[in-house]
Amino acid sequence: MRKALDALKVEILTSSSEIVKNSDETCCAICIDNFEAKDVVRHLTCCHLYHKKCIDPWLMEKGTCPQCKVDILKQLGLRDSEEIARGPSEVN
Repeated sequence: MRKALDALKVEILTSSSEIVKNSDETCCAICIDNFEAKDVVRHLTCCHLYHKKCIDPWLMEKGTCPQCKVDILKQLGLRDSEEIARGPSEVN
């Protein structure tokens, strides 16, 4: 899973970031806090965005997006269909 995390975009938000400007409309779906300048966020392959400190533990355990349930390893080409059947906790 570490290889998958390294492949995902990480960004430090600035006050000019659209996500910060629209923070009343968008928040981290895990902690429900609004995005603010200087927050470190991770972009998933499904285009959902989370605080890095919130999504990393989730991905290490589940391997999927909390909102749309897309399999991040599969999206990155790091998991085959046999491993998907076993689930993320059983993959070495």
